[in-house]
Amino acid sequence: MRSVDRALETDKRRLRDLDRYLRAVLHRLDRAPGDLGRDARATDDVLLAATAYAALLESLRPARRASDDVVAIGWMLEELRVSLFAQSLGTAYPVSAKRVLRAVEAIDRA
Repeated sequence: MRSVDRALETDKRRLRDLDRYLRAVLHRLDRAPGDLGRDARATDDVLLAATAYAALLESLRPARRASDDVVAIGWMLEELRVSLFAQSLGTAYPVSAKRVLRAVEAIDRA
């Protein structure tokens, strides 16, 4: 029961982030047509990081996939999207594709 309580508490804390992520999607939709090249480059950065994360998840045991440090990388990807597509909304912490890749590598090496 403790892990369920912890998960629910985490979900509650993420509601504000979820709102920001959704606003970031709308922001991207409004701005993308104005600079498709920039949007494509940002998409490439996200895909690089997301592909590395997906490969990491695939390589881990199911129980390990749910650990805090692994789940945190998924949230880093959301923050990366905000950073690249809706920078004016701000991120919860500094993030870049390079930071996501380093986090993936750190878990992969462990």
